[in-house]
Amino acid sequence: MPNLISLSTELGPQLIDMALLTGAAPANSPVFVTQVTMPDGVVYPTVPPTTGQVIVATSPTVAAWQTPGGGGGATKTVRSGITSFTQGGVVGPITLSFATPFADNNYTVSVTVIGDETAPGTPTITQFPSVGVSYVKLQASGAGVVVWVANNDSIAHSGIVSVIGIHD
Repeated sequence: MPNLISLSTELGPQLIDMALLTGAAPANSPVFVTQVTMPDGVVYPTVPPTTGQVIVATSPTVAAWQTPGGGGGATKTVRSGITSFTQGGVVGPITLSFATPFADNNYTVSVTVIGDETAPGTPTITQFPSVGVSYVKLQASGAGVVVWVANNDSIAHSGIVSVIGIHD
């Protein structure tokens, strides 16, 4: 059985010609460097990922390329259709579910309201933003969010509620 040889390099994947000291393989046989240990002690792969793979910590000191399971990976998005926001009030609940839920509720969301109309006049400090996210609640089992939107203006507005979820 050939001995394993550990190589340190600051270069990416490369082909190294070397003679194995064990004699188990012919001299000058090619060897691929498939991982590198960084100064912080973490081992990273040097081979490129396949389409859709992300780098994942498989232990405190090892990282590897993996294809996310569950159809969607670490980031998910969802948006509402055009929604009307009544003047001087709060609209909700607006339930937005991811096409494929996260495995759990350990994720962070960013929720925004994107206006679907021409900007309404010149906003003042007391009325800007006219429409905005008032409250967000995570659905059970990583399914998505429930959103309430406040309209501080004296007229109704419409827009789209957009959600980005990133698993922690």
